[in-house]
Amino acid sequence: MSNKIEKISFGSLIITAGDGKEPEWEEAVIVFTASSFDKELSEEERSYKVYSDCKYFNSDMGGRSLFGYGLDGTDQGIRLDHYIHHGGWTIDYCYVTKKTKKTEGVVK
Repeated sequence: MSNKIEKISFGSLIITAGDGKEPEWEEAVIVFTASSFDKELSEEERSYKVYSDCKYFNSDMGGRSLFGYGLDGTDQGIRLDHYIHHGGWTIDYCYVTKKTKKTEGVVK
Protein backbone atom coordinates (compact mmCIF):
# COMPACT_ATOMS: atom_id res chain seq x y z
CA MET A 1 0.00 0.00 0.00
CA SER A 2 1.43 3.36 -1.03
CA ASN A 3 1.50 6.44 1.22
CA LYS A 4 1.74 8.75 -1.79
CA ILE A 5 -0.73 11.63 -1.61
CA GLU A 6 -2.74 12.96 -4.53
CA LYS A 7 -2.29 16.72 -4.59
CA ILE A 8 -5.37 18.69 -5.61
CA SER A 9 -6.23 22.38 -5.82
CA PHE A 10 -8.31 24.20 -3.24
CA GLY A 11 -10.97 24.67 -5.93
CA SER A 12 -11.19 20.90 -6.38
CA LEU A 13 -11.43 20.48 -2.62
CA ILE A 14 -14.38 22.90 -2.55
CA ILE A 15 -16.16 21.16 -5.44
CA THR A 16 -15.81 17.69 -3.92
CA ALA A 17 -16.91 18.87 -0.44
CA GLY A 18 -20.52 18.51 -1.53
CA ASP A 19 -22.19 21.90 -0.92
CA GLY A 20 -25.63 20.50 -0.22
CA LYS A 21 -24.91 17.17 -1.88
CA GLU A 22 -23.14 14.09 -0.55
CA PRO A 23 -19.47 15.06 -0.02
CA GLU A 24 -16.72 12.93 -1.54
CA TRP A 25 -14.44 13.39 1.46
CA GLU A 26 -14.66 13.89 5.22
CA GLU A 27 -11.14 15.07 6.09
CA ALA A 28 -8.50 16.84 4.03
CA VAL A 29 -5.30 18.80 4.52
CA ILE A 30 -4.52 22.27 3.20
CA VAL A 31 -0.81 23.05 2.78
CA PHE A 32 0.22 26.70 2.61
CA THR A 33 3.23 28.06 0.72
CA ALA A 34 6.44 28.72 2.65
CA SER A 35 6.26 32.39 1.60
CA SER A 36 2.97 32.79 3.50
CA PHE A 37 4.93 32.92 6.77
CA ASP A 38 7.51 35.29 8.26
CA LYS A 39 9.79 32.48 9.39
CA GLU A 40 10.88 29.20 7.88
CA LEU A 41 8.42 26.41 8.67
CA SER A 42 8.40 22.75 7.74
CA GLU A 43 5.68 21.41 5.46
CA GLU A 44 4.01 19.81 8.48
CA GLU A 45 3.97 23.18 10.28
CA ARG A 46 2.28 24.75 7.22
CA SER A 47 -0.38 22.00 6.97
CA TYR A 48 -3.88 22.10 8.44
CA LYS A 49 -6.57 19.43 8.61
CA VAL A 50 -10.09 20.55 7.64
CA TYR A 51 -13.47 18.82 7.56
CA SER A 52 -16.05 18.80 4.75
CA ASP A 53 -18.95 19.61 7.09
CA CYS A 54 -17.64 23.09 7.99
CA LYS A 55 -19.56 26.20 6.92
CA TYR A 56 -16.97 27.21 4.30
CA PHE A 57 -17.87 24.23 2.13
CA ASN A 58 -21.65 24.46 2.68
CA SER A 59 -23.28 27.58 1.24
CA ASP A 60 -26.64 26.76 2.86
CA MET A 61 -25.15 27.41 6.30
CA GLY A 62 -25.10 30.93 7.72
CA GLY A 63 -21.41 31.80 7.56
CA ARG A 64 -18.17 31.00 5.78
CA SER A 65 -15.84 29.91 8.58
CA LEU A 66 -13.08 27.43 7.83
CA PHE A 67 -11.46 26.01 10.94
CA GLY A 68 -8.12 24.26 10.62
CA TYR A 69 -6.10 22.00 12.88
CA GLY A 70 -2.31 22.14 12.53
CA LEU A 71 -0.72 18.79 11.76
CA ASP A 72 2.16 19.70 14.06
CA GLY A 73 -0.28 20.14 16.97
CA THR A 74 0.38 23.83 17.64
CA ASP A 75 -2.58 25.60 15.99
CA GLN A 76 -5.90 23.96 16.80
CA GLY A 77 -9.23 25.33 15.58
CA ILE A 78 -7.87 28.48 13.93
CA ARG A 79 -9.91 30.46 11.39
CA LEU A 80 -8.12 29.65 8.16
CA ASP A 81 -10.65 31.69 6.18
CA HIS A 82 -9.32 34.85 7.87
CA TYR A 83 -5.72 34.02 7.00
CA ILE A 84 -6.59 33.06 3.41
CA HIS A 85 -8.71 36.13 2.67
CA HIS A 86 -7.13 38.78 4.92
CA GLY A 87 -3.80 37.48 6.21
CA GLY A 88 -1.89 36.81 3.03
CA TRP A 89 -1.66 33.03 3.39
CA THR A 90 -1.47 31.35 -0.01
CA ILE A 91 -2.58 27.76 -0.51
CA ASP A 92 0.05 25.57 -2.13
CA TYR A 93 -2.02 22.40 -2.50
CA CYS A 94 -4.52 20.15 -0.73
CA TYR A 95 -5.02 16.43 -0.34
CA VAL A 96 -7.80 14.22 0.98
CA THR A 97 -6.99 12.08 4.01
CA LYS A 98 -10.39 10.45 4.57
CA LYS A 99 -12.95 9.82 1.84
CA THR A 100 -16.62 9.24 2.55
CA LYS A 101 -17.83 5.66 2.67
CA LYS A 102 -19.62 6.26 -0.64
CA THR A 103 -16.40 7.15 -2.48
CA GLU A 104 -13.83 4.88 -0.80
CA GLY A 105 -12.10 2.83 -3.46
CA VAL A 106 -13.63 4.83 -6.32
CA VAL A 107 -11.08 5.53 -9.04
CA LYS A 108 -11.50 8.78 -10.93
